[in-house]
Amino acid sequence: MILSRWGMQGRTALLSHIERTGCTIAGDPVWTEAEIAALRSAHPDFSAATAALSRRSPVAISHKARQLGLCS
Repeated sequence: MILSRWGMQGRTALLSHIERTGCTIAGDPVWTEAEIAALRSAHPDFSAATAALSRRSPVAISHKARQLGLCS
């Protein structure tokens, strides 16, 4: 893992990259507060969530819902 190898300097570099680009180092866009709010309001209607979050894949939406504790 990069953080264990580079310590706080690596963490700072990663966070700087995310803030600058809006994406992780893998190129995935970071979830915005608006997207999280849309997911919370659409849950448990999965089709409404996928329609509201068009830039997110169904797998990403399911994963984020589990992370937020919206489903088991």
